[in-house]
Amino acid sequence: MFVVSKFLNPPLTDEQHILLEKLISGSKKINVNEKAVILSSASADNFIEGLSIITRKLGQIEDIDIVFCWVRMKDKTYVVARSDDRNVDVSEIMEAIGEGAFPGSFCNFKRY
Repeated sequence: MFVVSKFLNPPLTDEQHILLEKLISGSKKINVNEKAVILSSASADNFIEGLSIITRKLGQIEDIDIVFCWVRMKDKTYVVARSDDRNVDVSEIMEAIGEGAFPGSFCNFKRY
């Protein structure tokens, strides 16, 4: 069981911890149709892998099921949306800025 838990909850690298702290401090909690949502943004000088994992951890720390994160890394802005609420399909919400994904998750990047 420990192996499965370690695989599902990998430890964060130092860079990922720093990014998570930036996302926590840059987060805003809002309510949309009686659902709690976190919106957060940050920037990093270089690419940091695992933004979807960091986004999930942000939701776990704040105990909120719906999380949207925008992170500028180098010359790209990465967008990750996560939802553990079966009634909220973030891929439908995020179609406005790019391709969709599976219902509980969305990830995309744009060059600006």
